Amino acid sequence: MNSFLIESFNTRVLVESPQTLKDVAGGLEDPFAGRYIPKFRVRPLIAPESSDAVIKWLRVGEGFELVSYDLSDVDHFEIRSAPPKPYVNESPYFFILQVLSRQYVKKGYLMLTDTVAIHNPRNGETHLFMGYPHTGKSTLLALSLGLGLRPLTTENTILEVRRGEAYVIGGTNILVFDPRIEEKYGVRLSPATRTKHGYGIKPLTGVAEGDAYRVTSLNIIYCSFSSTGANFKPVKGRKALKLLWHFATSVIRGTDYYEPAPPNLSDPALDLVIADLVRELATKYGKVFREAFGSHIEVLEAVFKGNSL
Repeated sequence: MNSFLIESFNTRVLVESPQTLKDVAGGLEDPFAGRYIPKFRVRPLIAPESSDAVIKWLRVGEGFELVSYDLSDVDHFEIRSAPPKPYVNESPYFFILQVLSRQYVKKGYLMLTDTVAIHNPRNGETHLFMGYPHTGKSTLLALSLGLGLRPLTTENTILEVRRGEAYVIGGTNILVFDPRIEEKYGVRLSPATRTKHGYGIKPLTGVAEGDAYRVTSLNIIYCSFSSTGANFKPVKGRKALKLLWHFATSVIRGTDYYEPAPPNLSDPALDLVIADLVRELATKYGKVFREAFGSHIEVLEAVFKGNSL
């Protein structure tokens, strides 16, 4: 195998090489990829097909290097890299995520990183929870399973914005959770496996192809196992734009770090697209955009009993 396609949310990335890519494709099929790359599939290239981006992959024994790139209607990248492998050579996973993040914007979608979506099948509400690392997103997802709620995405969430309203159309669906949740909250999650640091790994159903879930509220969370109660603070004005801009651009602009140093894959035209979508969300969700502080379980319960559009 010297070429294959990565397909994700109406985007296609061609990976080609003068060398075999069998173990490269195999590395992308590892569950680790699904922790960070929104729902995708890898398939062989049977005949010449159009693509949104092309990656020329030159095989080396170890490490990762972005040699060159050209951003245009069809983006072209050349890399030197060993096959992707968890805990050994993870940069290719994050590079491919970054390449895809650019294609999502070109297709009119918005990817929010460090963002999870939870749906309530009883009343149809879907809430977004954004947060910096270790502020409680995965714990909220795990707790939602025990409350009869449905977690839709686990790390990177893809939105379609229609007349200012956001709809979750998919994202990542591999949950990695802190085992302390089982003791703290009495949740039994039966992980499929565990990371080398002991965190549980549990695949979720996610969003079925063609489905879309209308977003009810936006929440920036700051939760911890030692916190109590649930306190909320409205997010308005420039702060709303600043926070949304961060979560919408940190992957594509390379501020979400990976080795040796990620590039900025945005451009002025795409920056304007993202800025317009961010402004639409800040305006439409102005009354239900808030920061949430406190206990995971109390914040989660309060959000699903709170205000909606």
